[in-house]
Amino acid sequence: MRVVRVLLLLVALPLFSAAQKDLRIGIRVMPMFSGIQNAEDADSPILIPQTTTGFAAGISVGYNLGPKGTPWEIELSALYSSQGQKYQLRDSTNLSIFRGYSLNLAYVKFPLLVKYRIPIDDQIAVAPYLGPQIGLRVDAQEKISDTLSVDYTGTGIAAANKYSGLDFSIVVGAELQFRIQNKAKLDRYIFFSGFRLEYGLTDVEDKDVTWSPDQFGESRYYDAFYGPRLARSTPRTETSRNIVFGATVGLSIILNTTRNPNDYYW
Repeated sequence: MRVVRVLLLLVALPLFSAAQKDLRIGIRVMPMFSGIQNAEDADSPILIPQTTTGFAAGISVGYNLGPKGTPWEIELSALYSSQGQKYQLRDSTNLSIFRGYSLNLAYVKFPLLVKYRIPIDDQIAVAPYLGPQIGLRVDAQEKISDTLSVDYTGTGIAAANKYSGLDFSIVVGAELQFRIQNKAKLDRYIFFSGFRLEYGLTDVEDKDVTWSPDQFGESRYYDAFYGPRLARSTPRTETSRNIVFGATVGLSIILNTTRNPNDYYW
């Protein structure tokens, strides 16, 4: 955790020091579809993935990388994200659906994006973007039929222990940016909306986590189970990746009040 803080500080300090004159800050929200991709689950006759919705929100800091007309911008954000995966579970004997299972994960995410701004006119621009993202998991809950929490009492494990504390992913997307013009004191505000895809590079699950089902000896949980003690015949080795697709909406403001907004953005 300390290493992550140092890395974030090393990234943020040059950005903030260089951006004293050309800083853009904003807020954003993102309703989204989320899921956990695992090749083994896709072939499983027991797990049936269901459409899973989520929500993210946070703040961003953007910096224009050059003088007027430069299309490049760098943006650092801090987002709280609630996501996960819902399943229907089949009875392994007669393959009839008998209950639901929800994995709810919460992260604080720090995407660092490079944007390439393409002006359409003096008010509208299109900005595709790409960049890495670090996610710090802050919560994990497993529920049966969306109401009952999975109980691991007495086993030396909790739902949160089963999932990695860090998640690294790649973010790609695009947005439409609208500059508000001809309004008193509003010409520095920019409204934006677009889409965003996050693809996880690391394993959501901690495959090395151990538990003590009989309270006498410890064993690796994922060698024999998946989800809420759902038995399995072979160790689970396939990587489970976070996948997120969402629509972004937000508002930002150019902070430099001594400079013409046209010189910053268009």
